[in-house]
Amino acid sequence: MSPEHQLQNIESWKVVEAFIDRLPGRNAGWEPWSTLARRFVNEGHRLGLNRHFRAGKSVTHLVFSTLDHHGLRGEPRVTVEFHPENEIRIAFGSSNLWFTPPEVQYSLPFEPAFPTFRRFLNQLWVETVADPLPDELRGFSAPVLTRNSE
Repeated sequence: MSPEHQLQNIESWKVVEAFIDRLPGRNAGWEPWSTLARRFVNEGHRLGLNRHFRAGKSVTHLVFSTLDHHGLRGEPRVTVEFHPENEIRIAFGSSNLWFTPPEVQYSLPFEPAFPTFRRFLNQLWVETVADPLPDELRGFSAPVLTRNSE
């Protein structure tokens, strides 16, 4: 992945963070969502995921891809949907969750949801990037996968 692509990825996470920060903080409908979304994005940022994956948003979903441009057109992605107080739906697939069921999905509390998110990102990397999985993406919660893994 080129340094320019990594900078674009980092910037995309900043745009998502700014979107979350602009939501009405005292609004009873958005505050629980934005609190959970902010916590999720901060954890991804802390782990350096922002260097390797592009972040985007729809109304209530955060979408992560390996693309070098905005605008998904049926490409694989990981979609995250927040259900406050602490439930997160994580989906892997190539379509918008509003219109088509994903290939695989889980609804989990935050703590087990984040390792699942990392595994889905690793699978996304393996399926869409020719480069080997970066070392910092490997770990106990994110097993190493190969292109021909089952």
